[in-house]
Amino acid sequence: LEFRIDDVPGLRVATRVTRNVVFTDDGRMPDRYYTGPLLLMGWTEGAKVDDPRGFAERRFNGNSLLVDPKLGELKATNVGGLNGFEAVGTGKHRHLGYSVASLVLVLYDENGVFIARGYSDSPNAEKNFTLFRTIISSFRRQDG
Repeated sequence: LEFRIDDVPGLRVATRVTRNVVFTDDGRMPDRYYTGPLLLMGWTEGAKVDDPRGFAERRFNGNSLLVDPKLGELKATNVGGLNGFEAVGTGKHRHLGYSVASLVLVLYDENGVFIARGYSDSPNAEKNFTLFRTIISSFRRQDG
């Protein structure tokens, strides 16, 4: 990985692949029917973002797990010294049809783009988003 994330009680690493990491509640890789909290994070080296706000909004609306995504809030943020945007909203689970709350955070600099996607069932969204933000807030770049 080209970034570091601190261990935080509540979610466990399911896998690390190239520049990506997946967190689930039990540390197992989720399948299409997984219903627990899910946090996916990755760094894309060399990617450029010309319109950061629009990029974050498109990442939220182009969410492959959600059907009929509805963006609720889009706000500027800074994590680990990188500027970005956080998009929060809801949609329906593509395979199971229940209401899902989603958080998408995009951070960027001249070297690349970091994207975090968090998913929660709607009743537990506030608790899970707090957990996601705690994990994301420990983000820091690790150069080569």
